[in-house]
Amino acid sequence: MVCRDGSAAYAEAIRRAAPQAVQASDQWHLPHNQAAAVDKTVAAHSICSNTTPRPMDSVLVARTRQRFAAVDDLLAEGTGLLQYTRWLNWALNTVKRYARPEHG
Repeated sequence: MVCRDGSAAYAEAIRRAAPQAVQASDQWHLPHNQAAAVDKTVAAHSICSNTTPRPMDSVLVARTRQRFAAVDDLLAEGTGLLQYTRWLNWALNTVKRYARPEHG
C-alpha cells in the first residue's frame, strides 16, 4: 500500500514502480478533498433550501414577467432564437429559458 497526495505524476510513478500496490490518499488530503466535495455540493444545492416566498409584486417578479412577455412577442413573429439574443442583448441560454412553453 502506498499513501500519496492527489498528484497525477505521483500516481503514474507508483503505477510504474509498483503496479501491484494499492494507492490511498494521505491523512491530510482525504479530509481536505471530502470537505471540498461537501462545499461544492452544498453550494450547488443552496437554492434548494431557500423557502422564503418572494412577494408577487417584487422587482424580480416584474422583470421576469417582462422577459417572458418580450420573448413571447418575438416568438409570435417567428424569428429565430439567435436573432432574439441580438435584439434583447441576452445570452442564448437566457432566451431559451424564457422561450420554454411551460412558463405560462
